[in-house]
Amino acid sequence: MPTIEVDLRTKVLPQTTNVYVGRPGKEYRLYHQFTEGHVIGPELPGLDLQPGVPLAQQTLMDNRIRRSVRLRNWHGRGRPEDDVPPTALEAYNGHLAANALGQYRSVVTGYFERVNAGDLVIIPPQSFSQDAVVGEFIGGPTDFESFNIPRYVGHPLLVRRFRTVGRIPKPKLNARILDLITKPNMLVLLERQLRSEIYSAVYGNYTTADSFNTRLEVAAREFTTDDDFNIKLFIKFVTQNTIKTSINGEDEVFGIKVTAFEDAGDLAPDLQMNINSPGFIGISSKFLIPSVISVLFALAVLHGADVVHAAEAGKILIGNSSAPAGDACTAEIAEVALKQIKLLGLDKWPEACEYARKVAEHAQMTTSTRVVQKP
Repeated sequence: MPTIEVDLRTKVLPQTTNVYVGRPGKEYRLYHQFTEGHVIGPELPGLDLQPGVPLAQQTLMDNRIRRSVRLRNWHGRGRPEDDVPPTALEAYNGHLAANALGQYRSVVTGYFERVNAGDLVIIPPQSFSQDAVVGEFIGGPTDFESFNIPRYVGHPLLVRRFRTVGRIPKPKLNARILDLITKPNMLVLLERQLRSEIYSAVYGNYTTADSFNTRLEVAAREFTTDDDFNIKLFIKFVTQNTIKTSINGEDEVFGIKVTAFEDAGDLAPDLQMNINSPGFIGISSKFLIPSVISVLFALAVLHGADVVHAAEAGKILIGNSSAPAGDACTAEIAEVALKQIKLLGLDKWPEACEYARKVAEHAQMTTSTRVVQKP
């Protein structure tokens, strides 16, 4: 019998993970250079900091900022030869108004002192027809590098490297984020209550210290009342049986039509629905219910009744490529999912599969969890 491998693809997010909005230069003019180069930083040419050295130990920081602003303006004026900015930092004592200096100092401190590896940055475009790129920072605050662009020949920018983890159409950004990017803020820490939307959009499945989250994507142009009924019925089915087997420790499960009339009370997961084209259903809970839903939905759609035989033969392997090896959460999710499949057996599991398959086919519904069959 072939082995079925399930990859949860669930990002494990530390509670300290922050999300920032980083403006790609004045009037978004560095959007393409930054997003294509997978870097982001302040538009301050010639800042000339020493990599690996904490910001507090860099010399004459205020003068460096003043010089960078002067260089930026000089390049913007076409680099007039009769007004080349001096190189010596000592020449910039007292230049630049205090409030402007404070703003630049804040963005430099943000990129090169506060933003940590694993934090996310939203890089918005100017046009509403383009996507905001979401990047995950690589390396710590002092792991910056020089980045050359034609606009500032001879005076590179200092930038932080990121890996792209997602793209969000600009019109689909939260209204609060859209409001932020209309203001001339160079780097803004996103409010905590808005971060879950970004985590969900770029990771699909993710966990934090106090929540499990999964996302079902809807690609079809139409999402009918039948689609809504079928997926909610499947969600209730997994929810009730997870409560019985995992939380209550029982060895009995219900069929999908019975669970439709059971009340999960305070244990019912939260749902966030945005059914457009494309759209999604977000499922969140302080218990592992959403992760189990993702696993069982993926297995039901792709393998149906065969899953029961595979589970009984020990031929289903559940892991998480987005989590550290030996992750305890992954092991618990695997145990709960496999226990349910075995208890459901061929008398209860196939009927549940049909509901999952109907909505998957008609609404083109998918999950980030991946299932692969191997010989």
